[in-house]
Amino acid sequence: MVLPIGCSILTEIVPTKDRMKVISFIVNGGIGFIMGELYAISLASVYMDGLNSGNWRGYLITLSLTLAISIIGIYFFIDDSPRHLLSIN
Repeated sequence: MVLPIGCSILTEIVPTKDRMKVISFIVNGGIGFIMGELYAISLASVYMDGLNSGNWRGYLITLSLTLAISIIGIYFFIDDSPRHLLSIN
């Protein structure tokens, strides 16, 4: 689960010469994507019995709640971008 705000913050923090390496590592098969996939697979193993049976509604609700908690956390803990804070000194 890679959030777009994380990529935006990274593009402002990372120096220009290293920016492409860092962003491509995180977005295209990097740690963020792998952790999201492992999280989804582990939840599926808890909620689903097989491909055709299981509690798929509970699985989707849990994934949705995780996203909602992430968005609320971002709203309260990421006020301004680092570039904006540096520009106002």
